[in-house]
Amino acid sequence: DIIALVRPLLYFLYDCRNDSSKIGLLYSCVFILLRLSSERQFSVALNTEYKGDMNIPPLKFKQGTYADLMILVCQKVVVSSADHLNSMLNGVLTVISNCSPYLTSLSLLSSVKLLNLFELVTKPKFLYGSPQNPNYVVLMLDIFNNLIQYQYYGCPDLVYGIIRRSKTFFALTKMPELVSTKQKQKSEGG
Repeated sequence: DIIALVRPLLYFLYDCRNDSSKIGLLYSCVFILLRLSSERQFSVALNTEYKGDMNIPPLKFKQGTYADLMILVCQKVVVSSADHLNSMLNGVLTVISNCSPYLTSLSLLSSVKLLNLFELVTKPKFLYGSPQNPNYVVLMLDIFNNLIQYQYYGCPDLVYGIIRRSKTFFALTKMPELVSTKQKQKSEGG
């Protein structure tokens, strides 16, 4: 059963996030999840109801699907880890993006965590911090697009959250590089 791999991978991913001596294990977990997420069967299996207790003191997950657990762990890993995880952000977001077309529903908590990640990657300080960082915004928008396009009725909390945080999305249109690109396209007749 492919879903039997998810819990230990997520456990190690969460457990190793702040320990630099376990960076190899951390990257291994992300790469295994990345490889698994490229398979439709794995992504569909994440819709299985999680029956268990991820008993990590600050992360007490007891209700939802494996997809909810994966999103929660990935968000915690990104926001609570040392700087070395900036290089892992692409892998973590790609895992979620690969799975997103097949997720049938998201819990309120998972929806909020995804929106928190979006706010993190769209902050100007982060966005302009590296030439790679705008790609994270693209991945987040891809995740939202997939969830809304394919599973609109299963993600009402996400849709509501996007509406409530619409200022974050509209702020992207006011970013200096984006505005200059739009003006350039208009002047070229595009």
